[in-house]
Amino acid sequence: MIDTCNLIKDYLLRCLAENPEAGDYVHSGYEAAWELAGWLKHLENLDTDAEHRDGRERITDGFLEHVFERPSLRRFFDGWRGDPELGEAYSLASEWGDAHLE
Repeated sequence: MIDTCNLIKDYLLRCLAENPEAGDYVHSGYEAAWELAGWLKHLENLDTDAEHRDGRERITDGFLEHVFERPSLRRFFDGWRGDPELGEAYSLASEWGDAHLE
Protein backbone atom coordinates (compact mmCIF):
# COMPACT_ATOMS: atom_id res chain seq x y z
CA MET A 1 0.00 0.00 0.00
CA ILE A 2 2.76 2.47 0.93
CA ASP A 3 4.72 1.69 -2.24
CA THR A 4 1.59 2.19 -4.34
CA CYS A 5 0.81 5.51 -2.65
CA ASN A 6 4.37 6.69 -3.18
CA LEU A 7 4.20 5.75 -6.86
CA ILE A 8 0.92 7.63 -7.31
CA LYS A 9 2.22 10.65 -5.42
CA ASP A 10 5.49 10.78 -7.36
CA TYR A 11 3.74 10.39 -10.71
CA LEU A 12 1.10 13.05 -10.04
CA LEU A 13 3.57 15.55 -8.61
CA ARG A 14 5.89 15.05 -11.58
CA CYS A 15 3.03 15.63 -14.02
CA LEU A 16 1.96 18.67 -12.03
CA ALA A 17 5.48 20.10 -12.13
CA GLU A 18 6.34 19.24 -15.75
CA ASN A 19 2.89 19.78 -17.31
CA PRO A 20 3.28 17.25 -20.14
CA GLU A 21 0.88 17.15 -23.04
CA ALA A 22 -2.04 14.94 -22.05
CA GLY A 23 -2.26 11.57 -23.73
CA ASP A 24 -3.76 8.14 -23.28
CA TYR A 25 -1.24 7.25 -20.58
CA VAL A 26 -0.06 10.63 -19.26
CA HIS A 27 -1.84 13.34 -17.29
CA SER A 28 -1.36 17.01 -18.09
CA GLY A 29 -0.46 19.28 -15.20
CA TYR A 30 -4.08 20.28 -14.63
CA GLU A 31 -5.30 16.70 -14.87
CA ALA A 32 -2.66 15.66 -12.36
CA ALA A 33 -3.70 18.45 -10.01
CA TRP A 34 -7.33 17.31 -10.25
CA GLU A 35 -6.35 13.68 -9.63
CA LEU A 36 -4.12 14.68 -6.71
CA ALA A 37 -7.00 16.56 -5.12
CA GLY A 38 -9.26 13.54 -5.55
CA TRP A 39 -6.63 11.24 -4.15
CA LEU A 40 -6.15 13.45 -1.09
CA LYS A 41 -9.91 13.46 -0.53
CA HIS A 42 -9.89 9.68 -0.82
CA LEU A 43 -7.12 9.40 1.78
CA GLU A 44 -9.06 11.66 4.08
CA ASN A 45 -12.11 9.40 3.86
CA LEU A 46 -10.45 6.26 5.18
CA ASP A 47 -12.76 3.81 6.96
CA THR A 48 -12.31 4.44 10.68
CA ASP A 49 -11.87 7.58 12.74
CA ALA A 50 -8.34 6.53 13.73
CA GLU A 51 -7.37 5.86 10.13
CA HIS A 52 -9.04 9.09 9.16
CA ARG A 53 -7.10 11.00 11.80
CA ASP A 54 -3.84 9.27 10.89
CA GLY A 55 -4.46 9.90 7.21
CA ARG A 56 -5.06 13.58 7.82
CA GLU A 57 -1.87 13.78 9.86
CA ARG A 58 0.12 12.04 7.13
CA ILE A 59 -1.27 14.45 4.55
CA THR A 60 -0.52 17.48 6.72
CA ASP A 61 2.80 16.35 8.21
CA GLY A 62 4.19 14.32 5.35
CA PHE A 63 2.98 16.32 2.37
CA LEU A 64 1.44 19.72 2.96
CA GLU A 65 3.98 21.05 5.47
CA HIS A 66 6.81 20.29 3.06
CA VAL A 67 4.98 21.77 0.09
CA PHE A 68 4.44 24.94 2.15
CA GLU A 69 8.20 25.30 2.63
CA ARG A 70 7.90 27.00 -0.75
CA PRO A 71 5.46 29.90 -0.39
CA SER A 72 4.87 29.95 -4.15
CA LEU A 73 3.13 26.55 -3.91
CA ARG A 74 0.67 27.61 -1.21
CA ARG A 75 -1.60 29.23 -3.80
CA PHE A 76 -2.70 25.75 -4.91
CA PHE A 77 -4.29 25.34 -1.48
CA ASP A 78 -5.78 28.82 -0.98
CA GLY A 79 -9.28 27.34 -0.94
CA TRP A 80 -8.38 25.40 2.20
CA ARG A 81 -8.03 28.55 4.32
CA GLY A 82 -11.72 29.16 4.90
CA ASP A 83 -12.81 25.52 4.78
CA PRO A 84 -14.08 24.24 8.15
CA GLU A 85 -12.29 20.90 7.76
CA LEU A 86 -9.16 21.88 5.85
CA GLY A 87 -8.47 25.29 7.39
CA GLU A 88 -6.65 23.83 10.38
CA ALA A 89 -4.37 21.76 8.14
CA TYR A 90 -3.62 24.88 6.07
CA SER A 91 -2.79 26.87 9.19
CA LEU A 92 -0.55 24.17 10.69
CA ALA A 93 1.24 23.61 7.39
CA SER A 94 1.75 27.37 6.99
CA GLU A 95 3.36 27.58 10.43
CA TRP A 96 5.70 24.72 9.55
CA GLY A 97 6.45 26.17 6.13
CA ASP A 98 7.25 29.60 7.57
CA ALA A 99 9.73 28.02 9.98
CA HIS A 100 11.39 25.94 7.23
CA LEU A 101 11.39 28.17 4.13
CA GLU A 102 13.44 26.96 1.19
